[in-house]
Amino acid sequence: MASSLSIPLDIVETIFDELADAKDRQSLLRCTMVSSAFLFLSRKHLFRYVKLGYVDNWRKHPHCAVIFRLISDKPETIALIRNIRIEGGHWMMNERTCVPLLYRIAKENSLHSLSFHMEDVITWPDLKFTLQETFRCMFLSTNLHTISFTGLITSNFPIELFATSPALKHLAYSQAYSNRGDFENSTAMQFPPSLKLENRRFLESLEICGRHSDRLITYLTHPLCPIKVSYLTDLVVDKWSMEALEVAGEVMKASRNSLESLVSQNRASGHAKQLDLPETIIGLNLPETIIGLKAMEHLQSLKFHLYPSDAQCQWVADIVSIRSLPRSIKKLLLVFDSDASGGYATLKDVENTFRVERSGRHRLDRVLSSICDGEAFPCLKAVEIQVYFGSDESEPLASQQKELHLRRYFPRLEKTGYLTGGLVSVT
Repeated sequence: MASSLSIPLDIVETIFDELADAKDRQSLLRCTMVSSAFLFLSRKHLFRYVKLGYVDNWRKHPHCAVIFRLISDKPETIALIRNIRIEGGHWMMNERTCVPLLYRIAKENSLHSLSFHMEDVITWPDLKFTLQETFRCMFLSTNLHTISFTGLITSNFPIELFATSPALKHLAYSQAYSNRGDFENSTAMQFPPSLKLENRRFLESLEICGRHSDRLITYLTHPLCPIKVSYLTDLVVDKWSMEALEVAGEVMKASRNSLESLVSQNRASGHAKQLDLPETIIGLNLPETIIGLKAMEHLQSLKFHLYPSDAQCQWVADIVSIRSLPRSIKKLLLVFDSDASGGYATLKDVENTFRVERSGRHRLDRVLSSICDGEAFPCLKAVEIQVYFGSDESEPLASQQKELHLRRYFPRLEKTGYLTGGLVSVT
């Protein structure tokens, strides 16, 4: 998506010509509506990208009501909204203003991307029925190819809604549930009784992070899930979602074997017509639908979200050393940033994590440099490493600025010419 710019004041004033009430002007000025593209048609300055979020006091400044009135007066503007970002909260509960606005946008069937960031802890059952139906309608848009859900949203979220999106290509899902109990008490996942070949959708990129990402992974790897991941070109994971992927791969192998065995027995007994099984994975020469890194033969970019620690370095080294990555990988990204609590490691933590062993090099450096031989991964072009760290108050940062370069920690990898990235100080 193109970077968004604040609406220029002269354009805002032109829009205000349609609004008579001075209070409405102030409300609209304070709302977080931004735009990345304007159309100048007969003095109608229309927007393609809309961002809805908080104002200082949403009760005194119901910005959704103002925008809704603008759209109501000029309904042709709805069809021009392609991308919408919703910074959700309790203000969404307003059924007089917010819900009708979102519903009219959804019904227009013009959305290309939907980004939803939840800042309040609200469970799916807490949402009014009309708002739930609005989300369902948005997902059904035949042009919607990108969906991003981040932040604190909800346990009990019906993740099968993703499968209802007919044009979905890019999915980002990073959730933090309020507690594990809510997650475990979520509603059961729903699958169609059978899966027709024409109903399959293949994701091109998937970003999935969070301690409880295993629920969505379990859904995506189910044989009856219409969303397939065997043709991913970009994948972003963290430690928790990667572990869930590994478990799901083993479960799917066993599931596939049992299904094939059941089909064979049924065909031998002459009752194949009575067996309703997903023909898209049985009896067809299709790429393996089991989600395992090795099976993603089209994967070009793999990104790991990590925290500077011996355990996580060891974990990545184990994955790389056993050659479990697909041969199609062109770029491997390792991002060592904040942990689950949002805190950054200090430079001292980074030093301790990547300290040189007695052998003269860190194991992660040794393993990463070994994959650049051009044989195991012939398509590999770069290994990018980003290390974010916070300042250590006990020691001035200026005194720590000695050779702050990745070659200090990855000398072997640096010699291969594949190393890119750097160390970033976060203030």
